[in-house]
Formats: sequence, C-alpha cells, structure tokens
Amino acid sequence: MNRRVKKLIIGWLIVIILGIIYYFIVRYFGVGIPCYIYASTGKKCPGCGLTRMVMHMGHLQFKEAFMDNQLMFVLWPFIVGELIYIMVKYCKEEKIPKWNLALIYTYAGLAVLFMVIRNACGL
Repeated sequence: MNRRVKKLIIGWLIVIILGIIYYFIVRYFGVGIPCYIYASTGKKCPGCGLTRMVMHMGHLQFKEAFMDNQLMFVLWPFIVGELIYIMVKYCKEEKIPKWNLALIYTYAGLAVLFMVIRNACGL
C-alpha cells in the first residue's frame, strides 16, 4: 500500500470517528455546531439544516430530512461519488479532469443559488 493510500485511509478514519462522536453528542445532548451566518444575519446558508438532515436520515425519516435541506438531500449521493472519484485519482497520482472541476464548480453554484432561493422563499 503506498503512502498516499495510507494517508487517505487514516484521514477518513479520523473523519468517520469524529462524525460518530458528533452524532452521539447531538443525539444525547442536543448540542450541535451553530451556523454563524444564520446567527449573525438571520439568513440560512446552503449548509443550514445538514445536521438535522443527517439525523433524520439516520432514523429513516426521509420526508423530514428533505425538508431540512432540499439541495443536499438531492445532491449527497453525487457528492459522495465525487469524493470517491477524487480519492481514487489522488491514490493513482492522476490529475482531476477539467470536466470534473467544472462539475465541482456547478455544485458550488447550485449551493449559492439554493441559498438565495431558500431565503427569498422562506424554505
């Protein structure tokens, strides 16, 4: 196993462990990471509702999860696929194709558009 693969595995293990710890903190203590944009402006950012969405998905409450953050509910499988693709490219020491970078920028643009629409429409 090459050095890049080992670093990637260790990094993801840390992320998964921290995610599990965060899940239990939110579930049993009701304390989550606050959104500083919402706290300071009263406007929802593209990530507002992600914790609630994940918690609802963990309980198989998909309607509630969709209502928490519509964009991320729809995009999360694609983003996970994107992360896997980028990790494979990283491990093979290959460059990320331009079409893939365009896709990432499209996701970012959708997030900004979603933020504008959700605040204008009160989603």
